[in-house]
Amino acid sequence: MIERGDVVIRLGGQRLVVMICGDCLNDLCFVNDLGEPSRDVEKIQTAITRIDGAVMILFGDKCSQRELSGHERMWLISRLRVANLLAELAG
Repeated sequence: MIERGDVVIRLGGQRLVVMICGDCLNDLCFVNDLGEPSRDVEKIQTAITRIDGAVMILFGDKCSQRELSGHERMWLISRLRVANLLAELAG
């Protein structure tokens, strides 16, 4: 589990930014090739389906950054897939 921080998931030139606090995903933001952020649900859902082999970098406290461990990757991917499924069921 990731205690706190922002995870940037690189999907080619695009990125999915996940803000985490404790056991919760606080916010999701999709950033396109031009660096423009979006909270469009469809763009975020599409990005989540493409994250399996993506590089995931955690930006934590005091400007630290590191790649996620295997456990952290699995935890985050499962949380994102659940969030994606819930969004599909709601919409």
